[in-house]
Amino acid sequence: MKKRILLNFLQYLFAVLLIGLTVVYIYAFENNFLPLMNEDYLYLKSEGMQQAESEPPIPDGGEEEEIIITADSFVSSLPVYGSSLFGGVYSSVDCRLVNIPMSSMGTLSDSILQLYMGYVYKTDRLDGSVSVYSGKEGLKDISDLLDNAKLQLIRDKEGRPLFYKDSAYYYYENGKLHSAEYDSANYDKGVGYYPSYEAGSNGNYSAFTENGCWGMKSADGRVIVPAIYKDVYGESEGRIIAIGASGGVYVYDTEGKLLTGSEAKYKIDLENESDISYEGCFFYQNGLTRVYKENGKSVLIDKNGKEQFLPNGFDLVAYSDGVAVLKQSYKDDKDSTYSLYGYMNYSGEWINTPDYLHAEPFYEGLAAVCGKDGKWGMIDKTGNVVIPMVFDSISDCEDGVILAYEQKYGNCVIGKALK
Repeated sequence: MKKRILLNFLQYLFAVLLIGLTVVYIYAFENNFLPLMNEDYLYLKSEGMQQAESEPPIPDGGEEEEIIITADSFVSSLPVYGSSLFGGVYSSVDCRLVNIPMSSMGTLSDSILQLYMGYVYKTDRLDGSVSVYSGKEGLKDISDLLDNAKLQLIRDKEGRPLFYKDSAYYYYENGKLHSAEYDSANYDKGVGYYPSYEAGSNGNYSAFTENGCWGMKSADGRVIVPAIYKDVYGESEGRIIAIGASGGVYVYDTEGKLLTGSEAKYKIDLENESDISYEGCFFYQNGLTRVYKENGKSVLIDKNGKEQFLPNGFDLVAYSDGVAVLKQSYKDDKDSTYSLYGYMNYSGEWINTPDYLHAEPFYEGLAAVCGKDGKWGMIDKTGNVVIPMVFDSISDCEDGVILAYEQKYGNCVIGKALK
């Protein structure tokens, strides 16, 4: 009897001991200090746990494949054009991009395509014939309707592109040419591709001429800017800019006060035919305008004519839509110079630090950029990529129309529409 009781006790004690060892083993295993585990095992186990915590599980079916965007896949992903295009400033909240089918343009293999103010021009390489297509009308062929009227890269006060024929100006709308008024003294923006929303005059001020010089009057006939300048430009943000005989820049307020002094500190070369050299000059945008110093360096000045700070080591290439294009130059290991481009807004905040091989000014809220692989796309004013950099070339956005080309895909026309 006593032997049986002792045996039962030993069995009970062994079971308790076994349970205790099991608990200790599990605890030691989870905390990586089992004496029988070597250091390599513990290291591998620890690394595995860290990866499991930091990496999401791979779904059944193997490793996740990288999505490669091509010109074909991007254009195919866009909704097809179905209504009027938007020629104002792009906003990701209000706007979307659409694919404008090119079937109406026929065969393109022997053609050159160019975009001007929302119109796509198709030039035949063989016979030189030119056809014109209206982007706002889904690439409708309007060649016969134009009746040889030539696009002038200027706008009327409503911002409509103007055609010229038989000593008269016209604008195209709803399948017809309509007579247009154009006053070069008051509507001329100095740059051919200013967008429609920046064209025209508010009617409160008008340019006038005396003895071959220009000045500006208010609507009641009061002289705001005396007629002593080579050129004068319409009011913008309460300022009027005049250019002297030697290219000097003079800034007036709408009360006729000269804010820059009688000795011009900055200049603009009116004989320079490069649009990019003029981009941001003549008019104020977000409190700034672009001018040149005596050494040829381009800078921004505020409404009082004072120079705006720009980071050292950068060149100002253009200013539009309240955004400056800045260039930074470098030397490679062969002592050759190369440049990278970036964008800074009017508040002095970087939108994109210099990381692009090429960068165009913002136009209608979008800018064409070229990555270091030589491919082009577009960004918006927040720096977000709107069109991926997969194209061999891309135009500015003009009156809501973008023309792009990629060797394998060919040409495509992209539109900017309201959501």
